[in-house]
Amino acid sequence: MKKLILFIVLFTPVYMVSCVPKQPSSNFPKITKTDVSATDVVKTFLDSLIEGEFGTAYDQIYVVSSDKEGYVSRMNLLREERNVRLVSYKVLGTQLFKDTAIVVAELETERGVDGGIEKKFTRNKYDLQIIEKEWKITKDTCIENCT
Repeated sequence: MKKLILFIVLFTPVYMVSCVPKQPSSNFPKITKTDVSATDVVKTFLDSLIEGEFGTAYDQIYVVSSDKEGYVSRMNLLREERNVRLVSYKVLGTQLFKDTAIVVAELETERGVDGGIEKKFTRNKYDLQIIEKEWKITKDTCIENCT
């Protein structure tokens, strides 16, 4: 009988504590809130390239070693002398992480070749990061049909 009472006294608190509901714990990091989504930043960037508004395109990217005037000048040179143009795009998907994102888009480009026009479809991956509470494109990588 003593053993039964001792058993009840020792294990009743353990049983009672195990019945208390736990607070749900989330191991997922919280996504930083921004005014403009990562997808919208890429869309603004690509729309600006289509329209030839390279200053607006520059505002969507984060480049440590470039200035705005130099970027605009290089993009104008690429568009005018090499006759390369972005015609259209389609965003295929976005993956959000805590303070980074990946956006994949299919791009249609045209390039002037020997008096004609060569069309090409590529898929590009845009890496974004939150810098000063805004999404900025930090890297652009061609992932399909790159040659």
